[in-house]
Amino acid sequence: MENGYRDPSVFQPNPVAPKSPLRQHLLTLLQACLSFGLLFFTIFFAVNCSRDQPLSQKLTFQKPETTVRVLNILSHVSMFVLAALTTSVFDMVRWALASSKYGLAALTFTLLGRATNVTGVLYLLLASFPWPCKTTRDKSGVGLWGSQRYFLFTLVC
Repeated sequence: MENGYRDPSVFQPNPVAPKSPLRQHLLTLLQACLSFGLLFFTIFFAVNCSRDQPLSQKLTFQKPETTVRVLNILSHVSMFVLAALTTSVFDMVRWALASSKYGLAALTFTLLGRATNVTGVLYLLLASFPWPCKTTRDKSGVGLWGSQRYFLFTLVC
């Protein structure tokens, strides 16, 4: 460390091997399996309770209020897990497009991010809409990804 000289090999970290794609997206795959199983069970529960002869007697209740309450809770939890899955998928798409050969526009990157709420998505979507006074059309996919994200979140949430 004389004369301000530092050995560069001391301060450089060891290279880290990249994770496999399966390991990188394990949480999203688990969310997909959980949402599929929960949605399937919710649908089965609703069909089972609405039949005259239920397929499973263990999934029926004496009071109809209890059945409605359980179905309400199951549907809310299913939609919450589905919203989390949708957010994870949009995050994967965002980073996949950003790291592609052609990259991704900053507006689209912001639009697909978790920090942008539904109002922000609508604002960015309307701000990038090709109004008649604009001379160029949007080539970055803001309209495509923004409309998908806006309509999915307004339907799911």
